[in-house]
Amino acid sequence: MTDTTYYLIDKTLKPKPEPATIVVNEKGQVIPPLTVVKEPEATPLAGESKKYKSITVSGKVPLERYTELFNYFITPFAMSGNKIDIEVKFKIKAVDGSPIDESKQQYKSAKEASKQLGLNFEEES
Repeated sequence: MTDTTYYLIDKTLKPKPEPATIVVNEKGQVIPPLTVVKEPEATPLAGESKKYKSITVSGKVPLERYTELFNYFITPFAMSGNKIDIEVKFKIKAVDGSPIDESKQQYKSAKEASKQLGLNFEEES
């Protein structure tokens, strides 16, 4: 909590440190946690610093590491008062032993939630 990007309003809202977790993918390989490398801050010339209207981060994140998106992107910027638009795209694939069946409750719930949230819902046969 010594990072200057964190502002705490109430001590009860202070996040609890996450215990060190070992993440193993489906192949049994250990996935190392993301590390934040702090670059030395550039000294602006005559009070000049480069400013941006926005930044966009995109790509694939393994399911077991999705919470890191909040730790490194969403929480720090939201707590600074920045506006964050979150775009999502899930591709849920059937596997042997776990088909995607329209009669299952999880399918019905996902379809209804998509409708209520205004998200597109596409099916592939």
